Amino acid sequence: ENIFRQILAKGIQESAFSVLPVQSKSGKQYNLTWYSELTFSNDRTTGTILTGVHTKEPSTTESNTLLQVAARGQAVLDNAAEAIINIGADGIITDVNKATETIFGYQASELIGHNIRCLMPEPDRGQHDHYIKRYLETGEKRIIGTGREVTGRKKDGSAVILELHITEINVHGKRSFTGVARDVSERNFARQQLKIKTEELHQTRERLAHMDRLHIASEMATGMAHELNQPLAAIAMYAQACRRLLESGKSDTKLLLDTLSHIDNQAQRAGTVIRNLRAMVNKQTPEHQPEDINVLIKNTIELALTGIDTQQVTIDCRLSATVPRIDIVYTQIQQVLLNLINNAHDALSDSPILDKRIVVSSSSDTTHVKVSVADNGDGITSKHAADIFTPFFSTKDADKGMGMGLAISRSIISDHQGVLELNTQYKFGAEFVFTLPIKSSLEDQHAGQ
Repeated sequence: ENIFRQILAKGIQESAFSVLPVQSKSGKQYNLTWYSELTFSNDRTTGTILTGVHTKEPSTTESNTLLQVAARGQAVLDNAAEAIINIGADGIITDVNKATETIFGYQASELIGHNIRCLMPEPDRGQHDHYIKRYLETGEKRIIGTGREVTGRKKDGSAVILELHITEINVHGKRSFTGVARDVSERNFARQQLKIKTEELHQTRERLAHMDRLHIASEMATGMAHELNQPLAAIAMYAQACRRLLESGKSDTKLLLDTLSHIDNQAQRAGTVIRNLRAMVNKQTPEHQPEDINVLIKNTIELALTGIDTQQVTIDCRLSATVPRIDIVYTQIQQVLLNLINNAHDALSDSPILDKRIVVSSSSDTTHVKVSVADNGDGITSKHAADIFTPFFSTKDADKGMGMGLAISRSIISDHQGVLELNTQYKFGAEFVFTLPIKSSLEDQHAGQ
């Protein structure tokens, strides 16, 4: 009956064939090859003529082998997790497996003999016959032989996301197609959930980084006030000198200009201090820009000096003149460097040595820029070294830090495709080193476009 419905649905006037057994009165079965043809009258189907041809029976062993092969093949089809659908060159479904029924909600009898477009939403539903015709005429492959993610349509009208692979079969000039479709709706849902979670984690990390910047800024507030008082006091002093010079009636233009120049220099100094602090505290959308890492180091050291007693701790700057410009988020890398310098200062504050020194250096090779911050304090024990980058782990007193600085710093460097690590081979105190790629993935993306 299924074969007859398929032939009737196709409306073909050429012969179709199948192999089905007949049973004699004695109960013995014979395999016959059946040729089926429709009969027509006035372009209307009036019936079918079936001709059964009995060929030589295979041996019992051959029959059993064939039956076993067929049974195994059917078992594979019926237990496959993917929908397997066969269609003719006219788009009519000729066979489906059980997974097709599960995925689309149809019974096999509801699909066989119908056009494959019943499993498609618009606009593919209305265009599919045109797709097949174009392929048969031009041979241009767009989906055949390659995998593609498509949207299918269930019996209830709902959509299902499928990963589809189509293969063409050509036997004696008779062309057909087999589609293997896997339901990936859950996988796509999980992918979307992962994307959402990743974005949430990124936002949380940004909030923590912002909190860390505020924490650092609050610790620097006292030192910042002291640092600003110096240029402001100098400006006031030079302004008073200018006023006294003008009141005296002396027209020493050179002296007046020199004094005004001193005022300008001190105002620039105060402005630099304020700009550096504001750039670090403000919560801004990260934007990669080509930057000179040596200039960043100098500006960060100047900012760090506002909270460091330079009579107790000396900061040495050893910068390579050959370091190239690299794409970074300026304030984020400045935050990392400032955190490392402040940590080194805190480590030295409790050290009994007299010559307390922090060394900040830069260097580069063909692929990376390296920045290191080293101190000559007591160093970090092997016990603490294993946990030094763990969030909320700190060797400081509870009132001196949250234990988030190094964790956030490593995260920032990682976002720049770099590495931040403790140099465990350093024997003269503690050294933290971070490397940044000279050519970032961001540049690669632009180059690809």
